[in-house]
Amino acid sequence: MNLLDVVIVLAAVAYGIGGFRSGALVGAFSLVGFFGGAAIGAQVARPLGAKLADGRAQIPIAIVCVLLLATAGQLLGVFVAGRLRERFVRARGRPWDSALGAVLGVVAVLLVAWMVALPLATSAYPKLAAEASQSTIVRGVNQVVPDPVRGLYASLRNFFNQSGFPPVLGDLPSTSVVAVAPPPADLPRRVRRTVADARSSIVKIYGQAPECGRGIEGSGFVYARNRVLTNAHVVAGTRSVEVVVGRNDNDRVTARVVLFDPDRDVAVLAVPGLDAQPLDFAPRAAAQGTPAVVVGYPQDGPYTVRSARVRSQTTVRGSNIYGNGEVRREIYSVRAVVRSGNSGGPMLGYDGRVLGMVFATALDSKDTGFVLTKDEIDGDADAGRRRTTAVGTGGCTPD
Repeated sequence: MNLLDVVIVLAAVAYGIGGFRSGALVGAFSLVGFFGGAAIGAQVARPLGAKLADGRAQIPIAIVCVLLLATAGQLLGVFVAGRLRERFVRARGRPWDSALGAVLGVVAVLLVAWMVALPLATSAYPKLAAEASQSTIVRGVNQVVPDPVRGLYASLRNFFNQSGFPPVLGDLPSTSVVAVAPPPADLPRRVRRTVADARSSIVKIYGQAPECGRGIEGSGFVYARNRVLTNAHVVAGTRSVEVVVGRNDNDRVTARVVLFDPDRDVAVLAVPGLDAQPLDFAPRAAAQGTPAVVVGYPQDGPYTVRSARVRSQTTVRGSNIYGNGEVRREIYSVRAVVRSGNSGGPMLGYDGRVLGMVFATALDSKDTGFVLTKDEIDGDADAGRRRTTAVGTGGCTPD
């Protein structure tokens, strides 16, 4: 149990006592009013926050909006139920009414805790995200909440997730961080030279997704003749895709998506006439503690090289790029700073060979990123070499 669990237990006791005193009728109306108001608030919070502020400042505005409307709904429910209880609940039925009221009070606290914790678990605040995602009680409630209720708050959760990565690690991604030494602050000269040589094979990708109301950018790398590997979420929902082949963002070549795997989060682009040397894959997996580099174009910026170190190799359960279903992926957890835009870029060993492909970052650990292993992407990479026909890129991922 963490601090959030303790707070939830104390609140549940207090609300259980309050529910016993007020009764089931008041508790039920209070619950319906609260969640009715919260559901309205979840729909209003996103456009309101975007209108009144930018960046992270939108999040507290969204929280206040949801809580105000939820509280207003609760007060209305209590007022109506209080009048009805006086009229319809007789003295002989009061003990049962009180007992059910206590139960509803506890249920209300658990649902409220889940409602608040779920979006915070994917927020841009690592400490809050860690508390929310590691709460034993919240994780338990999350297992039993029905999908219709979960769907009401999906847009709010996605609004709080400002990492630039889709929720591929599930609703409550809790990172088990394996301690390793910090990656080298200064790369050896031979490694810097190797990474510089690889630059022409590591590309920036731009996609236009009119139905999503936005443009998309990410990274990718040449792995075969006229073929680029990237993440599926980089090109999801796109109508057109372009690859930057030089140091100038205006030097773009039209690409077509020939493989799109939303479960593994892998896509292959065919880029006719691409003048770049394919990168080789490493012949074996990287061991814990192996130094590496994460390269790409974070946040639509210039070519960036970040020192990294492998924390662990493991198989994790998560969801596809749309937050649906259950998917198992073999990944590296790495000690490195990974940002939006690194998606689809390679993690290179010191010899310049590809160890894996970046696809996510830990929201509760600011220096931990996640990389799909070579074995995880091998099947899609092989299939993509042979395909030439453009395929659909699905719908928009959560933004």
